[in-house]
Amino acid sequence: MNTPKIKMLVLSLTGQCNFACKYCYAAEHDGSMLKVDDAIKAVNLAAGSGEKFVIQFSGGEPLLNFECLKAVVKYVQDNNLPAVLQIQTNGSLMTDEIAEYLFKNKVAIGVSLDGRPNINDKLRLTKAGDGATSSILYGLEVLKRNNIAVGITCVVTDENVSELAGIVEFA
Repeated sequence: MNTPKIKMLVLSLTGQCNFACKYCYAAEHDGSMLKVDDAIKAVNLAAGSGEKFVIQFSGGEPLLNFECLKAVVKYVQDNNLPAVLQIQTNGSLMTDEIAEYLFKNKVAIGVSLDGRPNINDKLRLTKAGDGATSSILYGLEVLKRNNIAVGITCVVTDENVSELAGIVEFA
């Protein structure tokens, strides 16, 4: 039997999030944390073909289950798996320690931002209902002061589509 060739494994580390974005599907997810054993089983399945594949840590907010992320990274390294590691985060929980860990362990970082503050704050909200831009910018500042490159991911909606050029300038 042929081993399936998996090019990308998205590990939803948790359905929990510290934001309450207007359009987010993660609110529908189970709020539990992905167990390390289950994550490793998924990684082994993806690695089965022996070919290069991507592991993307996602959520909810994946940094809420940082211990699982670290366990998967260690497993990938200890077993010399041909995995490219990525995280998609809202950035608000970023610390110097987390940033340094991700950089040192070659985990590419994507931060979600949907436009300039006046647009982003309509779409990405804190649990209290306030705009989340300042929290996101804090995380981006942590990455900047550690000289860590970051990608920006934007969810395109009818509320921000006409302002997309602004996010590039803002970034």
